[in-house]
Parts: sequence; structure tokens; C-alpha cells
Amino acid sequence: MHEMGLVLQAIDELKEVCEANDVTRLISVTLEIGEASMVEQDYFRTCWDAAVNDTDWKQVKLKIHIVKAKGRCLTCAHEFYIKENDQTCPYCGAKDNFYPVTGKDLEISEIEAE
Repeated sequence: MHEMGLVLQAIDELKEVCEANDVTRLISVTLEIGEASMVEQDYFRTCWDAAVNDTDWKQVKLKIHIVKAKGRCLTCAHEFYIKENDQTCPYCGAKDNFYPVTGKDLEISEIEAE
């Protein structure tokens, strides 16, 4: 389960942002998790809860926004949603012949703080 490592990395990055901006209290954090990032949302939430339990961040609200994975077909160059089209280009019918364009990352997109 690599989600715990990703949670700890996100917490380290959040601490740096909070210190750099003189944040006294973190209220919520919004993460964008790509469909193709190999991050299981439920595991990530469970790991987040375990990592912040018994800390000052226990009350921080974790918000997750899933970013759809989009690919560019290597046959016809059209972009399409990978999961919705079962990895098949709806324009030319090529299967499993694409380059992922979006939906691969895990990013901190928003922080609410005081």
C-alpha cells in the first residue's frame, strides 16, 4: 500500500506551505487525484486519518477531487477519456494505444487556513 507514503509526503509539503505562510491553523486541504495515478481513494483517506490521528491536524478536513484520465491516441492524435472508453479511442478504434495526458498526478490544489 503506497498510499501511506503519499499521505506522509503530502503532509510534509503541507507543513512547509503552512510554515512559509505563517499559518496558525489548517482547516481543510483539497487534493486532486488522477484516475490513472494508481492511488486508491479509500485507502488514501484511511491512511490520512491514521497519520493525523492524535495530532494538531486531526480536525483538518480532507477533500478529494478525482481528475479524469485523458489520453492522446498514438494512431490518430485525438484526445479521449481513457476509463470511459475502455482504453479504446472512440475516433479510430485503436485499443491500448495512447499516451496519458491528464489524470496521472496527485496534487495539493487548495488549502483553507487561518
